[in-house]
Amino acid sequence: MTTANLVQVSSLDDVQHGEDATSPYAHTFLTGQVAIRLGNLNGILDVTGLYKLSGSYRYINVPMLREATISAATMTFNAGETQTSANVNLTIDADDADDSARITSDAEWDAIAKTAASVAWSGVGIWTQNATTNATTPESKTVVQEVIDRAGWISNQALTMFVHDDGNNSAFLSHRLGWAKLTGPAPSNWPHLDIDYTGGLPDPSVSAFVPRVMMY
Repeated sequence: MTTANLVQVSSLDDVQHGEDATSPYAHTFLTGQVAIRLGNLNGILDVTGLYKLSGSYRYINVPMLREATISAATMTFNAGETQTSANVNLTIDADDADDSARITSDAEWDAIAKTAASVAWSGVGIWTQNATTNATTPESKTVVQEVIDRAGWISNQALTMFVHDDGNNSAFLSHRLGWAKLTGPAPSNWPHLDIDYTGGLPDPSVSAFVPRVMMY
């Protein structure tokens, strides 16, 4: 078994996306918010209703070969602030793509096809600033496996994970979660993804072109 410990290398690979849960469904889109600035996942009751936030986390150079067996996959966050509210309910899935591209706009976010596999992260407990207590996701291997099993997947492509409000957080106080932010120069403070895996199919080779000499 091999373990891949993946850490993001750029704040532009973090996205915070907001959506008003009632008409007119206004969206917000911010890059670099989750790792560099304080990007909270909040259920905010405003004049139009509940505001739902999601975060995305893109990891490059994911080493697994196609159809490798994923035996474990979890994400861990370093809390950007202390939140005293517990029982937050979230959902985890991924970009269903061979080599996930960096998300640069709200339109791109809305167009992304998510994996059919998803994982519930229910009853998330209190987060403490600069700590990882209660900040490791449940087992998410089915989500990663679906991406790795794609026909076009090859090793060292990019994978984007998503964490969403699951729609069951109806009150502000029951739905505040300090995401993660860079609390120092060390990238270990950034959200990271740990994957245990074995095997896989070899990447397709590129056949060398050998010119033919025609004799006349």
